[in-house]
Amino acid sequence: MIRRLAATQPMLDKIVGHQRYIAQAYGISMEHARWLLTTVAFHCLAVADTVPGVNYFGRRSG
Repeated sequence: MIRRLAATQPMLDKIVGHQRYIAQAYGISMEHARWLLTTVAFHCLAVADTVPGVNYFGRRSG
């Protein structure tokens, strides 16, 4: 979800930590945890993109 060049090492370490936690909590591989969390994040962004926002002046956009 983030460009590798834009990510700092602490950001990447935190992402891997979340993936490791999910892998251990659900007894799945790191690869599966990585796929699962990426899929959830992608869908959250897709849903958020469909919800009309409110612009700076409080008027609905879209």
